[in-house]
Amino acid sequence: MLDATVTIRSKKISVDKNPVQVSVSKGEQVHWKSTGGAFEIVFKPGSDWPDPPPARQAGGVWQTHSGPFNKPNTKLQYNVTASGFDILDPDVDIIP
Repeated sequence: MLDATVTIRSKKISVDKNPVQVSVSKGEQVHWKSTGGAFEIVFKPGSDWPDPPPARQAGGVWQTHSGPFNKPNTKLQYNVTASGFDILDPDVDIIP
């Protein structure tokens, strides 16, 4: 599982991997986590991929997961949203 850290601070959202890169052959999933608060990952229309559940808090960390991904050589566009913060819109690159 690939870890991606979501930072929520000063009205801005960032992700420590841009783009997030996952491998189909490894059956990778993305484990999204943040200590800054609740957030959601929303794949943009046309990505044809289900959105992960909203992040839930466990042990002081907000977390959710997506995948495994099964369409190599694809770029998924997504938004990271959090109430009161500017939306972030990076990509997920799916490799063989």
